Amino acid sequence: MLIESTRLLFLLSLALALTLAIASQTFADTPAPGNSPASKPSAQPATKPSATTKPAATKPAAPVVKHAVSPIKGPAPDPAWPSDKPVLVSDRGSERATTGPGNNIVTRDGRTHLAWQEVDATGYYDVVRTLDRATGKWSPIFRVGPAKDNHARPALAIDSQGFLHLVIGGHVTMMTYYKSKLPNDASAWERPVAVGVGTYPMLICGADDTLVLAARHDSEPRGLNLFVKKAGGNWHVRENVFQRRADHPGYSGFNAALAWGPDGKRLHLAIDSYESGREVATRGVYQAVAYMCTDDLGVTWQKADGSAIPAKATTEKLDMIAQVDVGMKPVSPPIALRNGGLVVDAKGKPYVYFIEITEKKPKARLVTPGEDGKWRDLPLDEAFRKAWPDAKPSGARGSLSMTADGAMHVLFMIEPAGARDDRPNPEDEKFDGNYGVGLLSTSDGGQTFTPRNLLPFNPEASTSLSNIERQTGHNDLKDRLPSALWMDGLQRYPKPDEYINTRVYWTQPR
Repeated sequence: MLIESTRLLFLLSLALALTLAIASQTFADTPAPGNSPASKPSAQPATKPSATTKPAATKPAAPVVKHAVSPIKGPAPDPAWPSDKPVLVSDRGSERATTGPGNNIVTRDGRTHLAWQEVDATGYYDVVRTLDRATGKWSPIFRVGPAKDNHARPALAIDSQGFLHLVIGGHVTMMTYYKSKLPNDASAWERPVAVGVGTYPMLICGADDTLVLAARHDSEPRGLNLFVKKAGGNWHVRENVFQRRADHPGYSGFNAALAWGPDGKRLHLAIDSYESGREVATRGVYQAVAYMCTDDLGVTWQKADGSAIPAKATTEKLDMIAQVDVGMKPVSPPIALRNGGLVVDAKGKPYVYFIEITEKKPKARLVTPGEDGKWRDLPLDEAFRKAWPDAKPSGARGSLSMTADGAMHVLFMIEPAGARDDRPNPEDEKFDGNYGVGLLSTSDGGQTFTPRNLLPFNPEASTSLSNIERQTGHNDLKDRLPSALWMDGLQRYPKPDEYINTRVYWTQPR
């Protein structure tokens, strides 16, 4: 009995010693609070983008505290307004702060509301800020709601009573809808409402305050969904008003532009389609820009010549404006057909703007159907070449607007010749461009254009992703040019240990 007791005591002592040794090693490997290593700030010019990083994970895993590589000090003082010079409205924009098909600017009764995406250590979120044009005073930046990632950007509209409506897009995740608590006031919002799964939202408001939202259908088969919400009602979806081609089952993306006809009943839709085979190398082997319209909120659709489009039609059965099909071979050099917007004049005639890139030669195209329903080019590209010789038109998302006088306005990101020649990394070419910003305006249906330089090209900046103020139903676009947003900063995806902040600018051209 004594031997057994001695053996038991020995085993307990050994176990205690091992436990203390392990605990000692664990505490030795874990930094004390506040002593985690941090990255040293890197010296960068004031116009360069910033990124924020976090230290490597500790053992055991602990909550991560992110540290600034280039600390953000807050926006510069707002310059006096009115002014045609760009206004810095935020320096916490995300790497895709101002891009997307959705409208980011609405003006009503002297108040202009701007929406964009921001990011910090807690993640992505969408915001609104308001300018009182009478006083020149800016509101604080109001955080509306969280966003999944850099795809989940805002689409903004306003109804006949002045209430703001905002949808935060998803990324193969749920979209959320917000309504302001007060008319023409972004300071407080009602509880968010789930709309449906979708990406790349575009939102407009009808004459009777019906909201219409277009977004990519994110389950199989992929296509475009139309969500409709009557005033005071719930959201209802019309799934796959069109869908991708069956022989292109890989990645697909769709960007939509919506516009009402002058009677407020006909809804016009222009899309671009980016379709792929199963292999990564075949991404974007089929691309198209197409048109369709409906008189019953998406139940039935037709082409510009009045002929019917079948229900759930695949892309090639739409009213085709332009398409590129290279088969199932890798796309080299890159091609692109980028939908830049849609407007409808007082006679109900639609106009579609897009950028066409083949063999790295971009062309700006503004098209409209003739009496026979066939789409014809207006001399937009010629006007661009005349205004900015040797430069390239770029951008396109959210770049066409029509003011109350019927004038059309096309916003450009302007790339000087040779601006990318020293960029060996394809990812740099895809994501980190730098541009000037310009505007072409026409008051005669696209026969002649007047150019305006809104922002000269600055080789030390990273200006991109411009977005023009557009008509979405009940906002004011009269007695002035449409205003515009853009960002300055990195556009690439952030690394796992960082988030990227950019500067967001707004301007009111004269």
